[in-house]
Amino acid sequence: MESGDLDCALAGGNVCAVARRRGITAFVADGLIRDLAEVREVRSGCAAAGSRPTRATRSD
Repeated sequence: MESGDLDCALAGGNVCAVARRRGITAFVADGLIRDLAEVREVRSGCAAAGSRPTRATRSD
């Protein structure tokens, strides 16, 4: 995944849980993730540029 934005996270615990249920065992994020405790609990392999507690906002 790619966000290009280091002001907010592009993925978190919910994304990792859904990915795990769909059989995805790991992903690489060119951006930040959040919910580190949830990500670790799901045991989904994740490599990211860093972490941040702030979620992304929609710009519909």
